Amino acid sequence: MNVAPPRPSRSPLPRARASRWAAQLAAVSSLALACSGEGAGPPVAAGASGAGAGGAAAAPAAAPPAATASTAATPDPTAAAPSPTAAAAAPAPAAPEPDREWWCTCYAKVGPEPVTACRLEESDCRGLESMAIAGSRGFVARSLTHSCRVVLAPHPGDTLGGRELWKASKKAGAWLSVGACRIPGPPDVDPNAAAEAGADPFALVAAESLDALKLGMSVAEIEAKLGKPSSSVADTEEEPATGLFLRTDAYGPVGLTVTYSAGSANGPWTVHGLLAEAPSRVKSKRGIAIGATRAAVEAAYGAVRDRDVEPSPDSFIAGSIYGGLFFDFDGEGRVTSMFLGVGAE
Repeated sequence: MNVAPPRPSRSPLPRARASRWAAQLAAVSSLALACSGEGAGPPVAAGASGAGAGGAAAAPAAAPPAATASTAATPDPTAAAPSPTAAAAAPAPAAPEPDREWWCTCYAKVGPEPVTACRLEESDCRGLESMAIAGSRGFVARSLTHSCRVVLAPHPGDTLGGRELWKASKKAGAWLSVGACRIPGPPDVDPNAAAEAGADPFALVAAESLDALKLGMSVAEIEAKLGKPSSSVADTEEEPATGLFLRTDAYGPVGLTVTYSAGSANGPWTVHGLLAEAPSRVKSKRGIAIGATRAAVEAAYGAVRDRDVEPSPDSFIAGSIYGGLFFDFDGEGRVTSMFLGVGAE
């Protein structure tokens, strides 16, 4: 019978060395658990569990206690607080709107219906006064009730009734409130006295004409002289400042453009602007036609030039910018166009 030779036995580690390694292993494990927050108690010192060279081997390290619900829910006081920069920055409050100097007046537009109008320029407000005294382009004659005065506010409605009562005009820097005079206090203007004192800037425009064409004529009267227009365009929305609807008829072959106004989109239409350009041959009431020299214009209309408008080499206004006869010149000082009507509102 064959018998396997005995297997040589391994030399066991010396007990002292095994005890020392076990203690070091336990110390490392305890330290790792303590750092992770899962262990309990300090690490075991090297050799503390050993019994010496002749003692028994160290017992394995005890497992850390399981976390209870109360200890799991307790926040770690050593945890770092969130960085202030991590939170979203609160939006900065909007800067307040600065006050502006508004020039405001009250009058009535065709209807009649009271209107409060505010402009950034005093000259624009004074022009409204003049038209409200004389009556022009939707303004009721002698309807001015409150003369121009300054209102300091970011918006006129901030002082006069509330912004919801105002709407922007087509003219930049202009606001209107229709239905009432928002300026406090009783009327401070006698429009009859103002008109009698010569405040009417429309004396020239009311009497002026281009050949037989005048302001205030009906569509039928114009077409009786010029025939049907080559094109016609009508607004579908009223002008805020006047409440009027506009229509423009062009007569290209004869160099004329007629602008009408009406209180509704359906008319009736009346002329409030006449424009003559080349090849038009019409003449003003004082004999000026396209191609005339500036000297001829100044000789005919110099006495009634609008003194509130600075002279320009390119233009000349007879009467008023708020109602008059407007001439444009080319580089040689000859008339290129004539416009009879309202140049500003």
